[in-house]
Amino acid sequence: GETRVSLPHAHSTVLVPGGPGYRACPGSLPSPLSKTSALNQHWRTHTGERPYRCVDCGKDFAQLSHLSAHQRTHTGEQLYRCDDCGQSFCWAKSLHRHRRTHTQAWPYHCADCRKDFCDAASLSRHRRTHTGERPYLCADCGKSFGNAWTLTQHRRTHTGERPHRCTDCGKGFSNASTLTQHRRMHTGERPFRCTDCGKRFGNASTLTQHWRTHTGERPYRCVDCGKGFSNASTLTKHQRTHTGAQPYCCTTCGKGFSQQANLTRHLATHANASLPPAGPEGLLGAGGLGTAPVDGDQAVVLSP
Repeated sequence: GETRVSLPHAHSTVLVPGGPGYRACPGSLPSPLSKTSALNQHWRTHTGERPYRCVDCGKDFAQLSHLSAHQRTHTGEQLYRCDDCGQSFCWAKSLHRHRRTHTQAWPYHCADCRKDFCDAASLSRHRRTHTGERPYLCADCGKSFGNAWTLTQHRRTHTGERPHRCTDCGKGFSNASTLTQHRRMHTGERPFRCTDCGKRFGNASTLTQHWRTHTGERPYRCVDCGKGFSNASTLTKHQRTHTGAQPYCCTTCGKGFSQQANLTRHLATHANASLPPAGPEGLLGAGGLGTAPVDGDQAVVLSP
């Protein structure tokens, strides 16, 4: 058989160079790879070869196991569940990272909202939600974002890419987390519970925002006027009152608006203006289709 050496106080063995089962990587120092398949996987770290392709989004992987794990982001399958809070994850490493929230201290603290983080980079990204800094710019529309991941998700609004698909209804999503939240509409799962009032939520961010209705916390502060807000999106909308930014534009007349709701109301004025007036000179008087009041507040469609 293969020549092996036991390692004291360890739960593994290594193959001896030159032994029957030994395979050496030709591109590096001798490497104890016992099978040709293991050598092939290792060799791809040098060549960059990624022979396993996802049929949903076209992303390539060096190992079949990595492709299998990636495909769960499309199906929403979550095999790894936290025993402490019940939250589920597609990847084992995501579960390990999450479990630190239950077991480990977080040494980096935000001075504005006292939220804790496990590393300085995470704290730095979080601080941008308070300062409004958005260093990542979309080359297509000029919109800026606080982190690279959000920019990547936004770019899909231009390309139309929706690689994450719900197996229940077929609806597609631009990112895996949105698919996970959507699937709870089918399952009815609401794993996040408010300890104050018992109300349950489908995702952690909604619970956090709800929690602030109990505490009165408003950690997102406007640097121009000092007004505080309970969530980042409301702060972003408010800041447009200072900057005059109007990112929502009417394609009919070119008028700009600071909020999507205002644009929606404005579009209705174009829809109404395109209808001829009812009456002797309008649709009804012309013998065409129209509406007429019935019993005060109802309407019927009339035809010749």
